[in-house]
Amino acid sequence: MYKNTKELSGGLMIINMDRQTRNFFFYACFSAIFFESSIMTILLQSKGLSLSNISILIGAYSVGVFIFEYITGIFADKYSRKSVLVLSTMFIIIGEVIFITGNSFWIMMIGFICLAISVSAKSGADIALIYDYMSENNQEESFGEFMSILGSTCMTLCAIAAFSGPFFNS
Repeated sequence: MYKNTKELSGGLMIINMDRQTRNFFFYACFSAIFFESSIMTILLQSKGLSLSNISILIGAYSVGVFIFEYITGIFADKYSRKSVLVLSTMFIIIGEVIFITGNSFWIMMIGFICLAISVSAKSGADIALIYDYMSENNQEESFGEFMSILGSTCMTLCAIAAFSGPFFNS
């Protein structure tokens, strides 16, 4: 995974990853960004939904993630982690299109359930896929470091998205 590592001042690391690991890194980072999260309530209210309807949608999303986490995990283990990630991508596209174009509570409910399936399908399958890859290439010892870098990068990008989301609403 790591071809060359140089330590800089302050312990920062420059890491040159192989192509497969780098592709996964960018996929994981960019699939974690939701620009609309910081303005979701405003967007849903602008579509005519009440705060109680929005709360129900968010609750349904959370319950959906809880339920589908188990189901998609079984599917990923039984069939293929890659196919579950493709399924996740399909559901995120469907969910986002519904989120953008939907204008009623029940249509939005379908969109939120699609988003819940997407998040559940991605969760775990992506990490298992990179672990399998690293294990096959005798790089298991680098997995913890990779996940640390990935986690901090994703959190940084999510923070940037949260602060930049309102600018997309203008």
